[in-house]
Amino acid sequence: MKINTITWTLSRLCISPSHTLSILSRWTSLIIPVSTASKIFTHNFHTAKSLAHRDGTVQEIQNEKIRKRRELAVFYELSELRKAKDKDTYRKALEIYMKKQSVYRRGHVDFILGAIEQMKEYQVHKDVEAYKALMRIFPEGELLPKSIIQSEFMHYPRQQNTAIDILSAMGNNGCIPDDEIGNIIVSRFGENSYVMKKYQRIMYWGPKFRNMNPYPVPWILPQTKLELAVMALKRMAVDKNNVVKVYDTNDLSSTISDGFIASACSPTQQELMRKHNSELPLYVEGGFTVWMREESLVYFILRADPHPDIVEYNQKCEEDEDDISSGFYTYLGADDEEKRKKSLIVKPSVHEQPEGTILAMCITETSNKDSLVDWINFLQVENSCLSKVPILFSLKTPESGLQSTNEDEKPREELNPGES
Repeated sequence: MKINTITWTLSRLCISPSHTLSILSRWTSLIIPVSTASKIFTHNFHTAKSLAHRDGTVQEIQNEKIRKRRELAVFYELSELRKAKDKDTYRKALEIYMKKQSVYRRGHVDFILGAIEQMKEYQVHKDVEAYKALMRIFPEGELLPKSIIQSEFMHYPRQQNTAIDILSAMGNNGCIPDDEIGNIIVSRFGENSYVMKKYQRIMYWGPKFRNMNPYPVPWILPQTKLELAVMALKRMAVDKNNVVKVYDTNDLSSTISDGFIASACSPTQQELMRKHNSELPLYVEGGFTVWMREESLVYFILRADPHPDIVEYNQKCEEDEDDISSGFYTYLGADDEEKRKKSLIVKPSVHEQPEGTILAMCITETSNKDSLVDWINFLQVENSCLSKVPILFSLKTPESGLQSTNEDEKPREELNPGES
């Protein structure tokens, strides 16, 4: 018998390395030295161990997929029967499983893991009652530890890890458990279980983080994209006098796009448009991504180059406010009058930033160049001064860098006044 075959057989029998080495040394002492047998054993033992672990892991994953598919058959049957995947179908599937496995609860771990994966598809991932129903699937009283030692060594680890996965899914989807879920955990796993520790951490930190945002986003978002766009513009606008207007492209005679255009502009920004030098261009930049919970929107801005006074103002703000040696001038003396006038700078508005002056923002239904041209035309109707200003388009997608809207166009294109 070869040494490789002997090593493979002993390793598969889970015999310890020291015993395997002693057996090999007895069998091979008359043939090869012990040191050589030790080297051969070390290589073959670890190779056999890694291959056995790999084969076992692959087989275990395949078996778990098969078990999940078998346990989730009730979901597939109900969805085909009802022709809908909603909250009622999900709840009915759980009830059918509980009636079928009311005593032994066979395969409840695989069923729960598969049900967690189906929650978003059935639109119950934000429903606390759905998580309670999953917790009630665990058999009551059967998983309780009998001593503190069993609690410390994670009594029924697979079931506890599954319950922790339920709580983790709640946290990932923005749901905070209530006292009823805590009572269910105590009746299933006990007060000293790892599931209870996870529940206590969520109950301590969850409410703190949930109420930390001073500008909270509604948990139930509007169904239409127009209402969502208006909500996003109101959140992004820092000026309290900001006005959000919704334009319909059908109201414009020279329209070249379809859909709505939501535009945000304040009286202060309109005043900045009138003060803008008509020889300097304005830029339409975007798209930038804004998130409203799970929904993402693309918005664009109308920007002007930063004013030189803004740069000087920011430099003065960075200086030491307590140092008055360079910034304090009296009204006495003609020599200091020129310095005093230069030291006085009007504080810029919130729209005038070092990167540029934001004159307007918009979210369009199609987010393409044609809708932005219509947006500029609407702004020109309300602000006639824009018709004399050259406007350059610098468009890009949120996922990539600067790119042209058409293959034959350059990244920046000038829009002549009066053209659409």
